Amino acid sequence: MEPNEDQRAKLSREAELVKDIADIEARVTAIRNPAAPKVRESWEDVLDGPEETPDNWDDDSDEEDEEGSGDDAADAAGADGEENADGGADAGPGADADTDAEAAAGGPEEPEEPAMTMDEVLYRGFLLALRISCEDTALPMLISAFYAHHIKPACQLLKGNPDLAIKQTKHKKISVFLEAMAKDGIIYLNTVKEGVVQITAVDRNHDEVYKFDADAFLEPVIEAEATHDVVSRGNSENKWQGALPKRGVKVVTIMGKKVRGNKNVTTIANLENFGIRLDGAVRKEMSKRFSVAVSYSDSADATAGQVVTVQGKYAVQLEKFITERFGIPKKHIRSSAKGASKRDKAINV
Repeated sequence: MEPNEDQRAKLSREAELVKDIADIEARVTAIRNPAAPKVRESWEDVLDGPEETPDNWDDDSDEEDEEGSGDDAADAAGADGEENADGGADAGPGADADTDAEAAAGGPEEPEEPAMTMDEVLYRGFLLALRISCEDTALPMLISAFYAHHIKPACQLLKGNPDLAIKQTKHKKISVFLEAMAKDGIIYLNTVKEGVVQITAVDRNHDEVYKFDADAFLEPVIEAEATHDVVSRGNSENKWQGALPKRGVKVVTIMGKKVRGNKNVTTIANLENFGIRLDGAVRKEMSKRFSVAVSYSDSADATAGQVVTVQGKYAVQLEKFITERFGIPKKHIRSSAKGASKRDKAINV
């Protein structure tokens, strides 16, 4: 017996309902288990377009992952290209040679300190002379004598031992320079008569004099390998114990100059700061060694201790004497003996 029209409609609705239930169960399973087989699409689904399902989500994410991976690969390739380009530039033979040269030399070379201008040499030599050479007891003094016996020798103690050429400075004449220093209040001048000018006083409390760091402009001194502080003023052998002074100039200075007209003397400053005891025994020993009068006096620079004054030109000989007698190496001695004549070098050697 064939079903009637109503029964066929009922069976068709039941079949569609079963199919819908199966589709729903499959989709629920797919949600719970993404690895489950995909739901077979109906013709209606194909015509209407794909529905958004977990499988479609996965497909979209996969496409995005593929696109992202492609972008990442491109970025990585670009980065690698840049690194390779940079690396190629860095790894060139010139770069390797520079690196090897720096490694062999112990690192990149430090830039050399620029040479002083002649105006800087003049000004620093002037301040250094006031600190270690020119004493108040020697004033008043003609500016010509101050220039010849104090400024020029002091300039030779500066870094590089420069020779001062006054005409290469902006002042051209020492009188013009000293007038400028007097205007600044560092020194005081007195005109005896036309063309004759004296230095009558020095303001040692002036900032330019008081704050002048002589060590910064003298030849560098290699620090001694010593763990103790400055040795006391005197020791059993009266020799240098290896420690550099904590105050004042860290070198012994020897300077030749003229006093009272045309009389030559040689002065030694800063010995006491090296632990040397300036007593009667040392004065007698030096006097006997050079057959001249030797005296002590207070220095214009309070940090330099007493100054030893030896009558005559003995800069070369005193440098040797200090090294042999007191054990102070030449690298810690600054002498104005540069340019000494053969006769001067030969005296009492």
